[in-house]
Amino acid sequence: MAMTAQTRQPQMGLTFEKVWAAMMETDKKIKEVTESQKKTDEQIKELSANVGGVNNSLGDMAEGLMASDLVETFEALGLDFDRSFQNYKVKEKKTKRKLTEVDMLLVNGTIAMAVESKTTMTQGDVDKHETRMEILRHEPNSLFANRKLYGAMAGVKMSHQAREYAIDKGFFVIELTGDTIKIDMPEGFEPKTW
Repeated sequence: MAMTAQTRQPQMGLTFEKVWAAMMETDKKIKEVTESQKKTDEQIKELSANVGGVNNSLGDMAEGLMASDLVETFEALGLDFDRSFQNYKVKEKKTKRKLTEVDMLLVNGTIAMAVESKTTMTQGDVDKHETRMEILRHEPNSLFANRKLYGAMAGVKMSHQAREYAIDKGFFVIELTGDTIKIDMPEGFEPKTW
């Protein structure tokens, strides 16, 4: 029996060059994914800004529509206001740091009415306005110092729960319905004075 010698071919295993090339390819793919993610993040940020801008525009529109008729509507209830301000900012006297902002402020010689306007009013909005009212009451601003301070929540859309919550907290509730303003004052309603 004759034995034939089999020649072995050297096996081509992983070489440094192959490993390095694979790592460079992986690095390139990671950079492409990262760049793509950055573009997606920028698009999401831009979309969020646009959606927020639309929401702000709707809120501004609701404020504008309400402000024009609000003084007259309160007059019908016996509350006469001779001045009104939109987006009234309250600042700390020394530092000029903004403490809060009121969407609409109605004033006469003895009363100030701070109105918070929302496209869609929620219970959380009512809580925030209650906090705002406390800031206004304790701010030694000449508009609030010698006046009774009342609050109102205005909305284009509000749930029954949010409406009732605002009334329970002592706020006037103003609803924009079509082209009219309705102030919800159930029997026995006593507005809170801050």
